[in-house]
Amino acid sequence: MRKLFSIHEIAEQLQNSRVGKKVVYCSGTFDIVHCDHIYFLEQVKSYGDIVVVGINDDVSVSRRKGPARPIIPEEKRIIVVSAISFVDFAFIKKFDLHKEDIIEILQPNVVIANNDKDRSEYYIKRWDSLAAKFPSVEFILSLEHKRDENNSTTAIINKIKKLG
Repeated sequence: MRKLFSIHEIAEQLQNSRVGKKVVYCSGTFDIVHCDHIYFLEQVKSYGDIVVVGINDDVSVSRRKGPARPIIPEEKRIIVVSAISFVDFAFIKKFDLHKEDIIEILQPNVVIANNDKDRSEYYIKRWDSLAAKFPSVEFILSLEHKRDENNSTTAIINKIKKLG
C-alpha cells in the first residue's frame, strides 16, 4: 500500500534527502488526470531533483470550480498523482493553507505556478510579493507548455455529458 504523507511529514523527509538537490513545489486540482497534467508535471521535474505536489482539497476545488467539482475526491486524486513517476511527494493542500505557509514548511528551491491560462493582475501582484518575501526561492509563473483547453478536465466533463 502506498504511503501518503502530510506536508509536515514531507518536510521531515526532505531534511534527510535534500542535501545538494533542488526541491520544486507546485500545486493543482488534478481532477480527471489528463495529458496536460502529465506535460505540466514533467516540465516541473525539469526544474529540480525532488518534486512536491500540493493537491487542492475538495473544499477549495468546489469553491473555485463549482459545487459539482471535483469529480474525483481528494483521497483518490492524491493516489493518482503520487503514482506519477516524476512526482516524489504529494500532499492534500487544505484550503486554509497559504503559499507562504507551504514555502516556510517545505523550504523549496523553486515554486512553479499551475499552468492556468488566466492570470489576473491580483494573482501576478501576489506572485511578485511572494518572490520579494522569499528571495532565495525561484518563482516561475509560466511554463513553456501551455494548456490545451480541449484537454482540460472541464472539456472532458462536457464531452462526457454530450455522450449521455
